[in-house]
This record gives sequence, C-alpha cells and structure tokens, in this order.
Amino acid sequence: IWKRSYFRCTSRQNAWDSRIGVLRGRFMGDYYEINAKRYAEETFSADMSEQYGRFLPLLREQARILDVGSGSGRDACYFQEQGYKVTALEP
Repeated sequence: IWKRSYFRCTSRQNAWDSRIGVLRGRFMGDYYEINAKRYAEETFSADMSEQYGRFLPLLREQARILDVGSGSGRDACYFQEQGYKVTALEP
C-alpha cells in the first residue's frame, strides 16, 4: 500500500503540502495519518549536509532521483532545488 505525496518546494517552510493522496492501509495508515504533520515539522529542518555531501557527488547533473520514504519532503525539496528531477513517494 503506497501513499503518494505531492510537495511544493518553492519555499522550504511550505514543502509539506496539505494535498496528500492517501490509500488507507491495514497496518500503518492510521498511525501515519495521526503523526504525519508532527513528524514533518520535527524533521524538515534537520541538517542533512553530511549525507548530501556523500550522496550527490555520485550523481550526474540533473539526474533523476526516486525518493522512496520521502517523509516530510525535506530531501526531495533539497534535491529539486539543486536541479535534480525528483519523484517522492511515501509508502
């Protein structure tokens, strides 16, 4: 069961878009729905520069990135701002 999240990355503070298409599941769906906003708020501004510094040199310019488990959209937005083509999915 997958959830596809749609992020607006024009402003890093507004990346958590209220338009989230949800396929409700038997396992984590309710937990996710209850905690998603708080999780996004708590993790969006985390410093990921060390991880980005290790990952991005491995990619070609304007590479396509599939971000599975995109959570708050923090990484997807950062990659998009750097010129990568990003598809973000939240299972």
